[in-house]
Amino acid sequence: MRLGLLADIHEHVEQLEWAIATLRAQDVDRFVMLGDVYEMGGRIEETVALLSKLDTLGVWGNHDFGLCRDVCESVRARYSSEVLAYFASLAPYVEYEDCRFQHIEHHLDPTILEDLWSFEEHLGVDAALGFAAHPHHRLFIGHFHRWEVHEPEGKVSWDGRSPISLRPDRRALVAVRAVCDGSCALYETESAVLVPYAMT
Repeated sequence: MRLGLLADIHEHVEQLEWAIATLRAQDVDRFVMLGDVYEMGGRIEETVALLSKLDTLGVWGNHDFGLCRDVCESVRARYSSEVLAYFASLAPYVEYEDCRFQHIEHHLDPTILEDLWSFEEHLGVDAALGFAAHPHHRLFIGHFHRWEVHEPEGKVSWDGRSPISLRPDRRALVAVRAVCDGSCALYETESAVLVPYAMT
């Protein structure tokens, strides 16, 4: 499978349009949205209209949570039925092709608001906890707005400027850089190659 990875959109419509076009040109089979679609609500209708047209697996992020679960009537009154339906479709995590996708680090609980808003100073501090928490061969997260790859032995030397082949004999935790910063990625599950893209 060729998966198009979108993380931390934050209503940046132009960057999202670029990311979708870039990944469609690579013949992705499916998109995976890693959370934080929402920012302040000003362009959420346009953002959701773009995402709703895709074959997408999606998880919620810390910015999305208030629209995904137990949405109060005053919040419901502010948004269209299409926006509410989209956010209601998001999950706390997704498991697919021996991969686990979640907005935050995998040892944290995305159904708990305090965990969703947790930021560690260094991602590597908790990578081992993520591997211990779940058996999946590949763990993907957004949230940090940067590229990183970790194996159980430690952080991999990689800056996100070129493709990386994830080693078949090693598990990997991958942080995907934000769409709002002009980034997206293609992950090929069979070859385990991750291809980052940057908006120019």
